[in-house]
Amino acid sequence: MPSITDVRSSIVSFVEDRDLQYAMTLNENIYLGRSHSLEIVTSGVRLLPETNGSTLGKMFHDSIDFSSGQWQMTKILRGMMNEASVFIFDEPLTFLDDDKRTWFNDAVKALIAKGKAVVIIPHESIDIIPDHMLYIHRKEAQHVEYVQ
Repeated sequence: MPSITDVRSSIVSFVEDRDLQYAMTLNENIYLGRSHSLEIVTSGVRLLPETNGSTLGKMFHDSIDFSSGQWQMTKILRGMMNEASVFIFDEPLTFLDDDKRTWFNDAVKALIAKGKAVVIIPHESIDIIPDHMLYIHRKEAQHVEYVQ
């Protein structure tokens, strides 16, 4: 019988805006013991610097510390490793440079093309035209529906 964690991660993948930096290698940070590799994740890893298996972070004298944008990309890739039906990204574009933003937009389109639901909680404008949008300003919500 699957555990509740397995069931939850098969339904929802949540990438939050707070820092989740693990003192592990880049691959360990992204895959967290999962062996399968998705093409979209592999293409995203190519945008990060080569770490040669070094530990990430500031914990050890020979560790490699990433910039805020590189850590953000690592969190996004980790979230995309789940075989979830719904992907929720809270402030995903924070600290990302233009190349990584373009990759993220393409990755979201690929998830949607696979029939996945994607929820993006941005605090700035994004280049993806949503099917639905809920705009919240000063605790007042306004629903805007888009038809493509």
